[in-house]
Amino acid sequence: MAVRAGRGPEEVKDLASSVFRTKFDLSTGPRRSIHFLAHSFLHCIEGSDPETLGRFPNSGRSGGLAVIQFKSKIALVIEDDSKILKLVSRYCEQLGMAVREAPSAKTAAALLQQFTPDLVCLDLVLPESSGYTICEQMRATPRLANVPVLVISARSSLLDRAAAEEAGADDYLVKPLRWAAFASAAGRLLACSEVQAT
Repeated sequence: MAVRAGRGPEEVKDLASSVFRTKFDLSTGPRRSIHFLAHSFLHCIEGSDPETLGRFPNSGRSGGLAVIQFKSKIALVIEDDSKILKLVSRYCEQLGMAVREAPSAKTAAALLQQFTPDLVCLDLVLPESSGYTICEQMRATPRLANVPVLVISARSSLLDRAAAEEAGADDYLVKPLRWAAFASAAGRLLACSEVQAT
């Protein structure tokens, strides 16, 4: 996440406060309103000067970008390609999260029974099942229904994106994965989750 040049520490602080501390009536416009506010917050934090960044809690730099650390969060990465699994796990760790890995749908199902992740990074094509099915099962489980799901897939068609959204995915990234795109999407979803929890 990032701090745009020209914004001072107090302006960033005020915007952060409005995003993370405002109470929302989720029945009236729910996820889209939350996503918009969180998205505005993330864009506010792009490219900011060291002094501003230094005054923002839990922040740091990674890959040339200012990032806010989500150190109390746990990500579940569901991906059968070992190289991509490790890449996504590393990106999650760069955001400060602890990571659990699932190279198959069976492993993912077992882990989802053991704990509630703060973010799920999900491939669509998996051994034994599909990412669509996992997402639908999560949305049908009260404990997991509001966990943010970030699809990371080689499938790039609008139909695939629409199907993922219909299954309950919150955002969609196309492989090959890049750090900046991942940090923005994952940070936005975690920020939305923070808002919903207040």
